[in-house]
Amino acid sequence: MTSPATRFSGYQNWTMQDERIFLSGLGTWRPQPNPVEIRPSRAELLEGYLSGLDKRSAWGELDPEVLRRLAESELAKEMTLPDDQQS
Repeated sequence: MTSPATRFSGYQNWTMQDERIFLSGLGTWRPQPNPVEIRPSRAELLEGYLSGLDKRSAWGELDPEVLRRLAESELAKEMTLPDDQQS
């Protein structure tokens, strides 16, 4: 399977499945921590994604309401994790 980033060539080719994969991985991978750099948490990144939905104009085949519910669900899960398990 080709990764979404590799096959991306415009909004027409970006599918709901690609966006789900993007959301599920958002904030879950980080290189070794840099003591000088402060990185946003997964919850902060999901909050940013949610606020960005209102600014998005090119949707292609994406359903904004489904994506909002999915991001809100991911954020709710993140907020219920103990602090030491949050990304």
